Amino acid sequence: MEFPKKIDDRLKDAIVDLQFASNVPLETMAGYFHSMNVQELQDNPAFSSINLIAQGLVIESNQTFFLTKDGCFRINVTGKNITFNLVNKYEGWDNYFPIIKKMTKPIFENNLIGQVQRIGVRYINQFDSIRIFDHIKATIRFDAAPVNSRGQFRIEFEQDGFLCIVTLVNSYPANPPNDNKYLSLFDVDIVKNISENQKITHEETIAIINDAHITEKKVFFSLLKNDFLRTLNPVY
Repeated sequence: MEFPKKIDDRLKDAIVDLQFASNVPLETMAGYFHSMNVQELQDNPAFSSINLIAQGLVIESNQTFFLTKDGCFRINVTGKNITFNLVNKYEGWDNYFPIIKKMTKPIFENNLIGQVQRIGVRYINQFDSIRIFDHIKATIRFDAAPVNSRGQFRIEFEQDGFLCIVTLVNSYPANPPNDNKYLSLFDVDIVKNISENQKITHEETIAIINDAHITEKKVFFSLLKNDFLRTLNPVY
């Protein structure tokens, strides 16, 4: 299957998460990360009290986060995770991937990471005023439910050596609530858990991240109906 290089941007977030056993305390990790990537980051780090736990992705309350100079990406740094998030307009994997590759390389080269434990790539697309259940190559139906029903569907499966977690949120009210506005979410989370006996290099880590992104695209586009995909103006 040929995947589009670009579609109309419906992306809510693009998350790349690297979990590891650290050889240094959080403060050291955050300080080194900033000093090694100072040319790519805005001057002042920020401290966050966020505590997000969702489908295996944990962002601790005790964390430091940085923004890239263009303001497009946010990087959360803890003693256990480095997590990249989309902040502004997504310019494609060809722009995102080099940032991840460049910023993670120094922490491997300087032996700040003891063991990579988990790698995750997660893309969340938001479709306004669209019932996503009507546009996927799967039937999710309850005969007793009215046409305008809303709901959530989640499935896990193995593909290409990854755990794939697909969550569909169908026809939920927009925020703030409005009788005429609703949204759907198409959430694809691709996960690789690394064995304790498998010590992987930066090059191997980056290769897994890229392969996870390919699998994410495969899952996302293979589940969309062709007529709906055409409405997103795909570019091949």
